[in-house]
Amino acid sequence: MLLLALSAGGGDLLDQLGINLKVVGVQIAVFLATLAILHRLLFRRVTDFVRKREAEIGEALSRIQETRQEVERLSAEFRARLAEIDREADERLQAAIRQGLRAKAEIIARAEEEARREVEAARARIAGETEEARRALRAEAKRLAVEAAERILGQPIERTGHESALEEILSREKT
Repeated sequence: MLLLALSAGGGDLLDQLGINLKVVGVQIAVFLATLAILHRLLFRRVTDFVRKREAEIGEALSRIQETRQEVERLSAEFRARLAEIDREADERLQAAIRQGLRAKAEIIARAEEEARREVEAARARIAGETEEARRALRAEAKRLAVEAAERILGQPIERTGHESALEEILSREKT
């Protein structure tokens, strides 16, 4: 526009500057044609390539996001499974502890029962031995009583006839 104004009013100036309007017009036409050809041949391809690349990047980002979500989901499942395994292990441990305590109680009960039986057997043996010792002591007491009576009387005493009297005396001694 400026050139048209200059050409209409100041053609001398353009000549003085060495500007030929026909050449400038042709250069502008060539520039516009080159721009149109470049747009059709190069810029469109570059633009298409950039759009395609942006779409690929968007898809890659989408896949990355999906992969992240999958990783988070798998991590959550893994943590949940670990928690379940920990819980199961704890339950098994507690069951083993309970079983051990039951076994301990059974062993203690058996040991106490065996000790009780042994104490009862020992008491029975002691009672039998005590009774046997008493009989032996009675027999010895009878013998000594008869010997003492024989010494005091100075004559032998028949042992068969005095058994009941000695038993009566010894039975009074118990009470």
